[in-house]
Amino acid sequence: KNLLERQKMEELVFTKLVRPVIAAQEAKQNEIAFHAAGECLNIIISQCGLQGKAGLGSTRYEVFQSISLLNRTLVEGLAGERKEERLETTLTCLTSSMGLGILTENSRDNFDVIRYS
Repeated sequence: KNLLERQKMEELVFTKLVRPVIAAQEAKQNEIAFHAAGECLNIIISQCGLQGKAGLGSTRYEVFQSISLLNRTLVEGLAGERKEERLETTLTCLTSSMGLGILTENSRDNFDVIRYS
């Protein structure tokens, strides 16, 4: 697919399927949606490649922020600051999004694509 089609796909998948789930931070109540969001993030990163614009408001920026939020939630939960969270659901979503999906193809390049360290 050409670059514009990929950019449109990653934007639609993120805005319609991923962002609402991650932003709600309801891993305890909506475990299946969290798993699906992680798998969708893996597709966006590994298959579409986030090749569009970077910076505030871009899909790349929003994906990075969502992954950072998952990471923060996990760290705070492990530190005992978020006892209500289902850490295993957050961890599964984070690992799926970074390339270790269960239903999607594994990708070792997701950290490089998103420039996450």
